[in-house]
Formats: sequence, C-alpha cells, structure tokens
Amino acid sequence: MAGEMERAVAPMATELDMRHRVVPLVLIGCVFLIMLGAWSTKYPYIIKAIGSFIYDFQTLIGALLALAGAWWGVSAIRKQIHQTEDLERRRISSKKEAARAVLPLTLSSITGYERELIGSLRMLHQQYNGQRFKPDAIVPSLPDFPYDVISSLKETIEFSTSVEVEIFARLLSNIQVCEARVRSMFSSIEGSPHSRRSELRANVEEYMLNAMVIHKRAESIFDYARRET
Repeated sequence: MAGEMERAVAPMATELDMRHRVVPLVLIGCVFLIMLGAWSTKYPYIIKAIGSFIYDFQTLIGALLALAGAWWGVSAIRKQIHQTEDLERRRISSKKEAARAVLPLTLSSITGYERELIGSLRMLHQQYNGQRFKPDAIVPSLPDFPYDVISSLKETIEFSTSVEVEIFARLLSNIQVCEARVRSMFSSIEGSPHSRRSELRANVEEYMLNAMVIHKRAESIFDYARRET
C-alpha cells in the first residue's frame, strides 16, 4: 500500500517541480516585456537595435531556444527517473526487511519438520531386515509438509543479494528434492509387495542424511534471520 502511494505521488512531485521551474522564467519574461515597453518611448533606438538583432540572428536564437527547451525537458525526465529508481530501491528494501522479519518462523518450521521426518525415517529404518523391508513391517506415517515455507523462501530469494540467493536457493532446492524422494519412497512402500521390496535400506539412510543436512543448513541461517550477524 505504501509503495503504491509513493508511486502515485512521484508524478505529482515531478509536475510541481516543473511548475516551480517555469514560474520564475515566466516572471522574468514579463519583467523583460514591461521594461521593453518602458524603453520603447524613451529609447526607441534600443528597441530598433534589439529588433534588428533578432531579425539577423533569428535562426541562431531559435536553435538556442530549442536547445534550452530540450535541456529543460531532459533534466525533468532525468529527475523523474531518479525518483522512480529511488522508490524502487525503497520498495525492494522494504520487501527484503519484511521477508527477513518472518524468516525465523520459516526456519523454525523447516527444522521442526525435518526433525519429525528424521524420526519417521529412523522408525522406517528399524523395519528392515538387512537391505530388504520386512514383510510384516509397520510403515510409520509421514509428518505434514509445511508448504508455506516454499513461498516464504521464494520471496526471501527474490529480494536478497547474490550471496544470500545462493544460500536460500540451495536450501529450497534441497528441501524440494528430499521431499519428492521421500514421498515417492513411502508411496512405493505402502503399495504392492513388489514395489515394497524395491526400496532398499540404503535409500532410507540416504534420505535420512539429506534431512539432517537440510536441518543443519536451516539452523545455520538463524543468526542472519535474527539479525545477529
């Protein structure tokens, strides 16, 4: 809302600035015309000389006036561009601060979910006999994935520096890959006996390690999220 108001006010500010520039020029022109009117009676030769000068150099004068008008127009456009850029920088800064403000909650959701996921994978790991799943094994339930962390991390990435983008993008990628693999494995285990036999114990160990890495990476960002670094 604040950003929209600033963008709406910017053209008005530029228009007011242009008016402030025009008014002095108009006043100077009016004073000059009044002075010419006064001089025309007392000093007619001055008016004649000015008229002759304008006639002789009308092309040059027209070009100079055109250049002055162009310069004035360009300067006004540049100022408007600078105002727009400044508003955009402030908007990005506000968005970044907002994303960073909720980042501790996002990281808490991630670490909490990964802890629960690791617990489920450990329970699943105990249902193996060697590399194969026990025929009478009980499949533990998976925790509900907090999908809101995806949109929160995406917004954080959008308004972060290149170094921060690399950190958050890697975390987001790891989360999505691990989640897809784990869900696929649990679907396979809960399916037919043949598909259950295809899921090796080594796969569970690999996904458990992936979840631990994600948990550790999310924990390492807490200091940044809390503004302690």
